[in-house]
Amino acid sequence: MDATAWFERAKLAYEEGLFERALDANERALELDPEWAYLCAQRSWILILLERFEEALALGVRASDLDSENPDAWNNQGVALWHLDRDEEAVEAYRRAIEIKPDFVWAWCNLDGALIGLGQNDEAVSASDRALELAPEDVDVWTERCAMLVDLARWEEALAAGVRARSSTRRTWPPGTTVVKRSGTWIGTLKPWTRTGVRSRSIRSTSRGGATSATR
Repeated sequence: MDATAWFERAKLAYEEGLFERALDANERALELDPEWAYLCAQRSWILILLERFEEALALGVRASDLDSENPDAWNNQGVALWHLDRDEEAVEAYRRAIEIKPDFVWAWCNLDGALIGLGQNDEAVSASDRALELAPEDVDVWTERCAMLVDLARWEEALAAGVRARSSTRRTWPPGTTVVKRSGTWIGTLKPWTRTGVRSRSIRSTSRGGATSATR
């Protein structure tokens, strides 16, 4: 198979929640085409889902070195940096992703968490507002909003956002994905949150995790 076929195999495994298998397929693709930026971005995202954040960051940087206009590469860097508690750098990466793609919903959602880490709470709410403007019916955006408001101890607003999330009909998480809300519970499986675990509320992008389009 060529690199594109392995890329698509990695994408399918990712969507089924088989992240190790996705990583293996991605590795085969990269062996065939090591200069394809989207393969590096895809690998970065899978590594994030496997909580291998240092490696994910390195692949995100590699992707942006190969294609500086790839928004997924910058978003993935931001997510990895945030997990590594490098909030200021994460903000810079998210803003670069948004500069390239102003309607990048998940870069806006991810940005709010990094801004909260820097104590820039008003800016965080503004970022969340922008995400809602872009995707007002997306249940996951409302879930992000709820988690952010919990972080800010704005309980009534958080409750309203949670109710709104439950009433929304559009769900975009791929099957098998397990994600943690910063309020401390796993979405779907109710597992206690720990700082060393996956603490991002939205470790993905609108293209379902960093690179699912085989365009070059």
